[in-house]
Amino acid sequence: MGSSYKINILTIAFLFCSAFLEYKTLTWPIYVYATSAFIFGSFVMSFNRCREVKVYYIVVIVIILTNVISSMLNRGQSPLSTLYASNILIDWFFFYVVAFVSPNKEELDNFVQRVIKIVLVAYYVQLAVYPIAIWGTSSSEWIKEDIVTYRAIVVGCQHAISLGIFYYFAKYLNTKSKISLVMFILCLSTLIIRSFRMMSLAAVVSLLFLYLTYYSKKRNGFSPFRMVGIFIIVYIVGNVLYMTVPIIHDNISMMIERFSSENMNIYDEDYIRTITIGYYYTEFFQSPWEMFFGSGLPSTVGQYGTYVRDTLISEYKYNYVDWGLIGLSWFTGIPLILSIIYAMVKAIKARVNSKLLFVGAWFVHTLIISITDPEAYQHHAFLVESIVLYMVYLQDPNFLKLRRK
Repeated sequence: MGSSYKINILTIAFLFCSAFLEYKTLTWPIYVYATSAFIFGSFVMSFNRCREVKVYYIVVIVIILTNVISSMLNRGQSPLSTLYASNILIDWFFFYVVAFVSPNKEELDNFVQRVIKIVLVAYYVQLAVYPIAIWGTSSSEWIKEDIVTYRAIVVGCQHAISLGIFYYFAKYLNTKSKISLVMFILCLSTLIIRSFRMMSLAAVVSLLFLYLTYYSKKRNGFSPFRMVGIFIIVYIVGNVLYMTVPIIHDNISMMIERFSSENMNIYDEDYIRTITIGYYYTEFFQSPWEMFFGSGLPSTVGQYGTYVRDTLISEYKYNYVDWGLIGLSWFTGIPLILSIIYAMVKAIKARVNSKLLFVGAWFVHTLIISITDPEAYQHHAFLVESIVLYMVYLQDPNFLKLRRK
């Protein structure tokens, strides 16, 4: 297969598995089953192509099956219902879809750029036409009620935009390309528009981590003057956007106000988070075993699914997504979350060249925001993460091994 042909095949597979970035009408159960079958089929056919990571993915499958059993025994939810509700987890195996196509490093890099650009365009289009909803949950009532304008607008695979922040910043460091700098600013602007405090803090920390890591590998070493110069440019551009783009101005002002506010009442999200984690760890689980293996993600049908969705989430506002990966562990089990974190940490520590240093910084960012944000797994984020894991695999095939030479 030719280079462009492989990239096109991967793009079609990516759009298919993301339900064309969560197009609002592609929500039928048959579509979910079709994408799951496609990814699992690719896993079966490509299993022996990536021998170095076989053990890791087998362990993940066993963990998912134990979670299904736990849900059946503790909550009476059928295995099929739990598997259907856990369809977000199958995206973690998109790694094998990429392996089946078998792109080289250059082809995969071009594919990643295409993914970032597709999601970025979709986001800005959705932002421009709102309140008309095209992708994601952009028609949801809770978006309209949010105190920060437009921050909750999402498209499928939106996690790719945060990847773009680090990808193009690293590319700018390597090539000094003006196009890379423009793409970096476009990706970063979405973060400013969304105005999540944890995401903003994580971005600053992770970009600094990327900068220091990059120059620690250069012969001329760390350059504080160059770092200051880059951040002065970003500061100037940020101020220009703040003064000229109303949506950015309003959202930054609101974020500053939220940072400085000292008033806390029962309606504050931080207070609700405290009540939520207290409830799940003291009242929700029926036994320590269920806490460890998870109660199973709730189905849209059945007594258990109705209780979680209608009572805990809708009525009491005890939403597990407010606690990121910690909240996800209440339903999928602690072992699964540890396996996801393990892969991310291994990717951060992988032996890669300077072109791939953005991977470590991006996963640092992902781990930080996953404390209180579900972006690490919601809206097909695992599709994006699995693609990046394959990028690491091409440079360091043994990176997922527990022990390595």
